[in-house]
Amino acid sequence: MSKRPHKSTLRTTIRTHRDNTIVVPDKVPLRRSAQRLQTFADAQESPVAFSHSFPGFFVPEVGYLLNQLLEERYGFNLQQGTSGPCPEPPRTIVVNLDYGESTTIPWGRMDLPDFGDDSYIEFHTDHNNIPCISGSIWAKYEDDLNNLIDELRLRLTQRSIYQGKAITVDFSWAYDDREEYDPNKHEPQFLQPTFADRSELIFSSRIRTLLDAHIFGPIEYSSEYANAGLLRKTGVLLAGPYGCGKTLTCSVVANLCIRNSWTFILVEDPSHLVKVLELARRLTPCVIFCEDIDTVIKGSTDADRTQLHNDILNSLDSVGNKSDHLMCIFTTNQPEAIHPAFLRPGRIDNLIPIEPPDAEAAAQLAVRIAEIDADPTDIGNVLAGHIPATIRAIVTRASAFTMRENGRPRPITLDELVAARDSYLEHARLCEPRRQEKVPDLVKAARIIADALRPITEEDTISV
Repeated sequence: MSKRPHKSTLRTTIRTHRDNTIVVPDKVPLRRSAQRLQTFADAQESPVAFSHSFPGFFVPEVGYLLNQLLEERYGFNLQQGTSGPCPEPPRTIVVNLDYGESTTIPWGRMDLPDFGDDSYIEFHTDHNNIPCISGSIWAKYEDDLNNLIDELRLRLTQRSIYQGKAITVDFSWAYDDREEYDPNKHEPQFLQPTFADRSELIFSSRIRTLLDAHIFGPIEYSSEYANAGLLRKTGVLLAGPYGCGKTLTCSVVANLCIRNSWTFILVEDPSHLVKVLELARRLTPCVIFCEDIDTVIKGSTDADRTQLHNDILNSLDSVGNKSDHLMCIFTTNQPEAIHPAFLRPGRIDNLIPIEPPDAEAAAQLAVRIAEIDADPTDIGNVLAGHIPATIRAIVTRASAFTMRENGRPRPITLDELVAARDSYLEHARLCEPRRQEKVPDLVKAARIIADALRPITEEDTISV
């Protein structure tokens, strides 16, 4: 036989917002219970402050994704929620979503509907220029807000507006105290999608093999390289004289990245490399393309290493994991000027020499520019060893020769190609800077004295 519960254990259960339960003993007077309920309700509708920071992210992407979330969950965005009294009206900043595609978001303090009366949210940056979201809401909506912020952080890492795009970033604000952070200026900029096709590259077969194996292949066949254990964090150095195709290779890589859902980051200032590496870590698979690395990583001894030099090396060693799909491509015109510490495996895994075209490649380039009535081997022998810009200039001169007879172009002959080459090279030689003879001051003085003591001859006499 079951026992009846003791009177003191009887309870009245009252459900509140979010299924919070308040249990009132049956002997507690209803008036006191009502007072407790009112106290609970007042606490639930009292304002609580919140503040969240987003280090490593940019103001526009944080604001854009938060607006997106608010519209999905509550049917409004912050541009529609600024009617209440604010200390200062919010301003509008532009968010670039791709090249030629943009939207705007508010920046400042705004009302926050559906989170209680007088609730508000404020976008700002802290003293380190880290994006922050702060404000005030009713206490009973605190769990809702925290859930919203958790989802925002997840989207920032998985659905960044910069993922799989070709961008460049100005990090000057992080290195120059005189430069104030400006969301419109210092957010990533999308590169114009007029990138070169792989067929435009004219290299020797040796260089093409190296590019295919160490750069193009891992981007185009990511899954296959990963399954073979060959897709990992890697560094590649493109080394060679000016004008041989390093910049054109950059354009081809950007094109391949976009077509294969890789992020491409062009580093316009090598001294910003540390911040770029931090950004690349969250945008993998990613290629960083940094030209003229010898301007910041130079020297040959430990005494030559600057703080920036050490920061870059440490970042290369620590960024991501060895299994991360991150490729750092550097270029240089002076590989011998680069500090040996930078060239060690793990930092630079593959060195690809980007040299002037050999005979075969030179002939391929020449016949793309104009029609030449000569054997490809002979064409290559005339133009081999010259950079692509020089080959274009020579063929263009030769094309002018073909029109001298009747004003109509015809195929270039081998003799005309040779004449154009010799003419161009003589012109280029005359354009080279003259070397000034360095004469010691004592020698200069001796020459002046000797000239003054030289006997006067008839040639020196001035006829009147």
